[in-house]
Amino acid sequence: MSAQLASVTPLPRRDSGWLDDEQLGALVAGAAQGDHAAFMAFYDATCHLVWRLEVRRYGAELARPAVRRRYAQAWERSAEHATSGLSARAWLLSLTAPR
Repeated sequence: MSAQLASVTPLPRRDSGWLDDEQLGALVAGAAQGDHAAFMAFYDATCHLVWRLEVRRYGAELARPAVRRRYAQAWERSAEHATSGLSARAWLLSLTAPR
């Protein structure tokens, strides 16, 4: 299963566009101010993690709507990240959206 997931959503290499926690936090802060481009950059940098989590949790068929729900919630709650005490990745993965 892990090899199958890796072939679908490979992890980026650190030297090829990997964003650190500070950079991701800045993107979430931009999203909290309504910056759609910052949110899309955050999505691009984290979608592989969210996809893997949701495939693991729900299976491939239900992962796509789960990913959409998680990012919709991230957009709506982006202002909460600054006070969460979590890295941007941990904050994103800690969000729970209703099914």
